[in-house]
Amino acid sequence: MAGAADQKAEIILDLGGEPLVLKLVPKGSFEQGSPISEPGREKDEAQRTVTLSEDFYIGKFPVTRGQFQRFVNDTGHRTEAEKGKSGGFGWDGTQLVQKPEYNWKNPGFAQDGDHPVVIITVGDAEAFMDWASKKTGYRLRLPTEAQYEYAARAGTKTPWYSGANDATPSSPARSRPSRGSGRTPCTTARRGAGRPRGPGARRR
Repeated sequence: MAGAADQKAEIILDLGGEPLVLKLVPKGSFEQGSPISEPGREKDEAQRTVTLSEDFYIGKFPVTRGQFQRFVNDTGHRTEAEKGKSGGFGWDGTQLVQKPEYNWKNPGFAQDGDHPVVIITVGDAEAFMDWASKKTGYRLRLPTEAQYEYAARAGTKTPWYSGANDATPSSPARSRPSRGSGRTPCTTARRGAGRPRGPGARRR
């Protein structure tokens, strides 16, 4: 949410029975990007100092399936994966593959209403934000790349949510080898199940 005017530490907005929790993130500076020595680093992650001159609010948790379902019920929105002939990228038990049957309702693994919604595009997310703005009376939008990374880092410099690597069972999304099965299960964590850090956002 742009322009943190009332400066409350936390705001809870009602999406018609589905609360949307926003946390205040104070303005400040940070090193955006990643060092050359970081494993898995992409070419477009050159480090630079970025200053955010205004406080802002950001979602404490990822948008859930329950919240997205409420949006779909109210608007009749169909995601790009649902409208397209190719579908979205879902989990077939070993890897992400694109199939017509994969979309936010069927990602290839079990979820409930408290799990983060997946297989949506920027266009789908922007449509959700437009609906949420009308529903709550607040001007809501997606965070900029700098706002998201600043909030997710929460003053830290480690590459992952949990520290130097991603080997943690509290990550919001997980993919781990299953002992003896030869298959890799994939799942997402329910809202609030991950370990809190700063304003609650996660870098990766």
